[in-house]
Amino acid sequence: MDALTNRTTRGRLWALALLLLALSGCKSPTATNGGSLGGSISLAGEWSGTITGDASSSATSATVTQSDQGILIQFRTDFYATSASYYGTLINGSLTGTFSIGKARPFDCPLPRASVQGTAGPTQIRMEVPAIGSHSGILGLCPGAPRATIELSR
Repeated sequence: MDALTNRTTRGRLWALALLLLALSGCKSPTATNGGSLGGSISLAGEWSGTITGDASSSATSATVTQSDQGILIQFRTDFYATSASYYGTLINGSLTGTFSIGKARPFDCPLPRASVQGTAGPTQIRMEVPAIGSHSGILGLCPGAPRATIELSR
């Protein structure tokens, strides 16, 4: 009976050790400079500026929310027919993330989005947004967007 108890205990300890080892690899990512993914520069608040494409330009305002997990920018503009937002990281003044327009239509259109890079400082944000292609969905056209440069200041 003691040998069975010892084997069971050892088995449980190994299972616990493997579980702890697996969980230790599930930490949220951190910035390469040891800081937060939201960066050390404070960008939170209201911003204004322009969005310029190949054929048009439009004024925009934006609300920036910043945390240790990243940066969220929600744009208010007529440049895009629907809403637009950015979510990503700020590391050493560089923005890297995803720009999204509109909303996904379940079973029809995925969320239109593109990978974006840019720069940010205490008084300026600039990002280059590549063209986002449109395509036909079951319920009609899934929106896209032209290539654009976004410049914000405060």
